Amino acid sequence: MDKCCNKYDIVVMGLKMPVMNGVQASSIIKTKMLIGEIPETLIVALTAELLKPKDLEELYVESGFSDCIFEPTTKESFIKLLRKHNVIL
Repeated sequence: MDKCCNKYDIVVMGLKMPVMNGVQASSIIKTKMLIGEIPETLIVALTAELLKPKDLEELYVESGFSDCIFEPTTKESFIKLLRKHNVIL
């Protein structure tokens, strides 16, 4: 398989999707990154869960996400997340 030529700065991954959930999709992407099939990319979980954000953030990072953001979100909180990971605006 040819290596991917596309480079994305960020993937915002919904967690509840049909067919494959966000944790499964993130795992596949991370595996492809580890074997060099695709470039390193920031993967952010997008969730509307009602649990404490700090507990969920730790859970998602342990699941392979780079970070997480909670719905509803604001432009300011999204920009803060991008700056935290040095994504150029």
